[in-house]
Amino acid sequence: MRLLSYNIRNSKGMDNKTDYDRTIAVLQKVDADVIGLQEVDSVTKRSAGVDVLQLLAGKTGMHAVYGAALSFQDGKYGIGVLSKEKPLQHYTMPLPGQEEQRALLVVEFKKFVVFNTHLSLTEADRLASVAIINEQAARFTKPIYLMGDLNAEPSSLVINTLLKD
Repeated sequence: MRLLSYNIRNSKGMDNKTDYDRTIAVLQKVDADVIGLQEVDSVTKRSAGVDVLQLLAGKTGMHAVYGAALSFQDGKYGIGVLSKEKPLQHYTMPLPGQEEQRALLVVEFKKFVVFNTHLSLTEADRLASVAIINEQAARFTKPIYLMGDLNAEPSSLVINTLLKD
């Protein structure tokens, strides 16, 4: 199984140009079975009313599940999962974020579960989020794949705490 975690920055590239086709090209090239996306707009002014996740799903032929972290510019801003397999169920859990609200998107499939998130810039919030992630993980007996922008270095306390469980 191929997994991809991708902070798409609302499809804004390093050149600061929003280009959905460029994002779609990356997704198609990787050809992942499950894609965890972060920084995804849903019908915001910034995205000119585009439901970005649905656009990406339509162009890739994948199933889409959206997890709004917060209301933003008359729409939503958050995380999403695209998958070749249709999910059995999904839900969103709020996570702490001093600079902005964060979320954990939980998507269950037949043989596994995907957790997708974009953790806070604040270490205390990230550590508190790990506790919530672990609580949610305890609900499942299937393998769980944690995807996302964790905003943490590989040797950080946050990552080491996650690796314990």
